[in-house]
Amino acid sequence: MLKKLLVVCSLVLLALPAVAERQLMDRVIAVVNNDVILHSQLMERLQDIQARYANSPGILPPEDDLKEQILDTLIMEQVQLQRARSANINVTDAELNRALSQIAERQNLTLEGFQQQLAAQGIDYAAVRRQVRQDMQIQRAQERFVGRRIQVTDSEVRQYLQTQVSASLEDVEYQLYHVLIQGSESDAQQQAQAIADRVNLEEMSFEEAAAGRTVQDLGWRDPDSLPSLLRDPVRGLAVGEASAAFESPNGWHVAYMADQSGSAAQQVTEYRARHILVNESDGLSASGAEDLAWDLYRRLTEDGESFSDLARTYSLDSGSAGRGGDLGWNSAGVFVPEFAEALRNTPVDSITEPVRTTFGWHIIQVRGEREADETYDNLRRQVQEILFEQKYAEALPRWQQEIKNNAYISVRDL
Repeated sequence: MLKKLLVVCSLVLLALPAVAERQLMDRVIAVVNNDVILHSQLMERLQDIQARYANSPGILPPEDDLKEQILDTLIMEQVQLQRARSANINVTDAELNRALSQIAERQNLTLEGFQQQLAAQGIDYAAVRRQVRQDMQIQRAQERFVGRRIQVTDSEVRQYLQTQVSASLEDVEYQLYHVLIQGSESDAQQQAQAIADRVNLEEMSFEEAAAGRTVQDLGWRDPDSLPSLLRDPVRGLAVGEASAAFESPNGWHVAYMADQSGSAAQQVTEYRARHILVNESDGLSASGAEDLAWDLYRRLTEDGESFSDLARTYSLDSGSAGRGGDLGWNSAGVFVPEFAEALRNTPVDSITEPVRTTFGWHIIQVRGEREADETYDNLRRQVQEILFEQKYAEALPRWQQEIKNNAYISVRDL
């Protein structure tokens, strides 16, 4: 859930009326290093937010407070954009066009139809392109300077699996054999691959396929104790199957799954769910985000409004908002604990009260439940992703505050 966010900061511009013209008289309200923020920029953002929450006006703070929050957001965007530019992080026209096409597709439009829709709403397509390009640059800067610092260790994944998913999946062990062909030998890669092919295609034993080469018995190993060199090549191998040839500084290797104990897969309960995520990153205070979550819950459960429509309008999970909040089928253990608990305790076709997680407030609807086989390797990859997202959500504000503290910022009267 909540995998790495796609670029959608500009989507607010796509669904809401824009200011047709800037006032002829404009003024600077903030200086950020060598750039300025104009009063017109603040007012455009203010009107977008007010239109976005037109059906829940009481959710927003007083206008003066909201203006201060918006200005702080504009400053943070500018600081991050400057950091991206200083690192030569750019977005090509082809990349930008692909992103805009994806935005159009989420609205069941072609890119040309999307441009026509914007024109009919009085929105400048060139301005949308500039905003989306900037959003993409900021996201790439965040990925470079935050994402690359984050490490998820094997012990963290193992602990999460044991406590949140199922300890039985940790009982898996592999018995592995291994052959190394020194890189100094002629055609080492081809020789290694030939061993794998004789096992997999001609059904030879590994020892026979090795043709007299030394076969090393690596013994019984659980997946997390394997040398890093072997983890990817043996992932998903069936008993009696050889890996494709793989390289190390010493030469070319082939691994063989001689046996396996425990269960590499088990029956797990999967849930089909959709959700709406709101938090204080969209011009709302923390209390305002909570109030909005409860207001949306009321509109869903009492007024009977469409879940998918509200998700498209309000949800800040860009990966699912365009699909009406749909998250597909997943086991509960791959979500953060609070979200997982809500899934397990909610009957099918029911909607949860707002659920608080590290990402914000969620309203969740469980749409289906089924039993399915889930492999250890697949769960492990999913857990790595969710732990990464948790760490990313914690690290991003620290980085943002760090670069903001190092910037020259002068705020003038609003």
